[in-house]
Amino acid sequence: MGEPPVIPYVKLPPAVPLPPRMTLPLPSAPLPSYQPLVLPSAAQIRKAQAEQNEAEKKEEPKKTLAPPRQVPFPPVQIPQAPIDIPSQTAEIAEITIPGTEVTIPVPSAEVITTAAATAGVAALASVGATMAAAPMFQQLVKAMKPAMKTALKKIAVARNLPAAESEAKLRWRRRVHTRRAGRNQV
Repeated sequence: MGEPPVIPYVKLPPAVPLPPRMTLPLPSAPLPSYQPLVLPSAAQIRKAQAEQNEAEKKEEPKKTLAPPRQVPFPPVQIPQAPIDIPSQTAEIAEITIPGTEVTIPVPSAEVITTAAATAGVAALASVGATMAAAPMFQQLVKAMKPAMKTALKKIAVARNLPAAESEAKLRWRRRVHTRRAGRNQV
C-alpha cells in the first residue's frame, strides 16, 4: 500500500510569562456628613429688630445734644412698616401618596398659575413669530430668486464660464442618453 501520510509539524513559541498574581484593595471613600444650617425663626428676627429699635431710641438723646446741621432741603422721611415674614408652610402644601407614607411638597395655586401663564405666553409668542415669518420668507425667496439667477449668469458671462444648466435640462439630457443606450444594446 504505501507509506502513511506525513502530518506537518509546527513548533509553537513558548507561552508569554504572566505577572505575579495581584490583589487589589477594595475602594474606600469617606462617608458624607451633613452640617445642618440653623436659621433664626421669624419670632427671633422680630425680637432682634425690636432690640435694635430700642437701642437706637436710647442713643437718640445723646445725638440731640450736638447742634443740628443746616440742610438746604429737609430730607423726606418714609415710614417703614415692620417686616412680616410669612412662614413657608403657608405657601407649600404637602400631599401624601396613597398607600405609602411619602409626602411630596406641592407649590401653591398662585405659583402654578403664574408658571402656566408664563409658559403659555412664551409658546404663543414663538408660534406666532414662526407663522408670521414663514410667508414673508417665502415671498422674499420668490422675489430674490430671479435676481440671483440673473446676477449669476452675468458673472458667468464676465468670467467666460459656461452658463449653468437647469435641473430640467440635465434630466432631459440623461433621459435621451439612456434611450439611445437602450436601442444600441442587444
